[in-house]
Amino acid sequence: MNLENTRHSDIQNLLTQPTSQKWKLALQNYHEADIAEVLKDLKLKEQLHFFKKSPPKTASKILKELDIHEQGDLLSQIKTALAVKLLQEMAPDNAVDLLEELLETNEKKAEEILKTLPPKKSKRVKKTTHL
Repeated sequence: MNLENTRHSDIQNLLTQPTSQKWKLALQNYHEADIAEVLKDLKLKEQLHFFKKSPPKTASKILKELDIHEQGDLLSQIKTALAVKLLQEMAPDNAVDLLEELLETNEKKAEEILKTLPPKKSKRVKKTTHL
């Protein structure tokens, strides 16, 4: 079994494990880009489960490694509270790009997220987007 298959198998196996410190530490064994590549091969339900279980800081780094359209698709499917946590962990420019992508595909969700963002972050985003 090559490294890529091992990585894919390890990350998929994590999804079956309860969230724990051990689970979080296992994520540290892989680069965010590698995890993102594996996530692309998973069903949407599994991807959403992964982001729900992952610490927001780690999840936002992994999300950033995905294509902007994939980021938008995922963000439109997750609960607003989780979307807000992920955006709060992102650099303002990345958060703006992602919200602009979401605005094009799911305006209602983008507005819902923006309303839920803390005022400071929301103000920064509003300055640089058309929201």
